[in-house]
Amino acid sequence: MIPRTFSLARPLFAITAFCLLCGMAVNFPIPALFVAIFTPTFILWLLMRRYPCRPIELSIMTVIGAAIRMFSVAPHAVGLVSRTVRPALGPHGLLSEWIAIPLCAIVTALGALLFGGAALLNYRYWSQATPTDDRLDQQREINRLLRH
Repeated sequence: MIPRTFSLARPLFAITAFCLLCGMAVNFPIPALFVAIFTPTFILWLLMRRYPCRPIELSIMTVIGAAIRMFSVAPHAVGLVSRTVRPALGPHGLLSEWIAIPLCAIVTALGALLFGGAALLNYRYWSQATPTDDRLDQQREINRLLRH
């Protein structure tokens, strides 16, 4: 018997999440925009969470990076879009809001990637800087056993 190496659980979960997001966008447009802004950040956090042995620090740094970028850079980006794109579209400049939302999502995801990536690099640097010596541990165990 050949063991199964592929499962449909993850693709079906992704399709279900996408369908729920689309249904939420139709019925509740304002909360759906909020979810759409932070979805790329959530996906990046899920991808980076696999690597460190202390995922709480990575999670905190990712949230801090997303919040800093959201509240410091995103308003300027939205202001830039509204000053440049809306006049070019004329009086019906509804498209400028649809440009600003993905721009906020990208800015927030970049903040999470910068801060979360810094936490990952910090973890990689410090984990390699302190190698373990098994011989010292063995010698300590021998000394402990000989004392008793």
